Amino acid sequence: FSCTPNKTLLALPPVAGTLTRGLARSARILAHVLAPQSLVLGPWRHMQHSKKLFELASRIARETDGFFTTKGPGAGNYSTNQFIAEIRDQAASLFGSDYSEQKICGNNSMAVDFYFPDEATIVEIALGLKNPNTEFEKDILKALMARSLGNKVKKLVFICKPGGQKKSKQPGRSAMIDWLENHNGLSVEVWDLE
Repeated sequence: FSCTPNKTLLALPPVAGTLTRGLARSARILAHVLAPQSLVLGPWRHMQHSKKLFELASRIARETDGFFTTKGPGAGNYSTNQFIAEIRDQAASLFGSDYSEQKICGNNSMAVDFYFPDEATIVEIALGLKNPNTEFEKDILKALMARSLGNKVKKLVFICKPGGQKKSKQPGRSAMIDWLENHNGLSVEVWDLE
């Protein structure tokens, strides 16, 4: 509806709704294309790739309806896969190169989620890190294997849902993190999505 100066409501032609929806969709697509560039051109242009990736993941998480709610098996796996695919797509656009799914752990099927060789950093998207059974130990093993094969790896970063950082301070995980840092020179950081 539109309003004339004398406040009479006039019906818009049926095509107006289609045009409005089309414009809204175009605006969303444009925002999706330009958003990664704002991370490059904005105040983050001198930030490390791992931090940029975290900012990107945090933004996608905030913009995804119901992201922080637990969905359970099936729906949760689907949601996680969609989230990670979106991060990979936007990260490739942001960095101008694809750093995801790097097979730096030898002749096997293991791959790290992201590897930034210039930073000597592996980033794992570990959304369920707050849970008791995760791939925490496997991700550490992948980092050690990658390094033993000559890849520069000085830092392992976990990006997770809120609660992962707290869980990593519990005795078992904190002992592993201390051992990695003190005996292997590998620092481990856990960043909760915001």
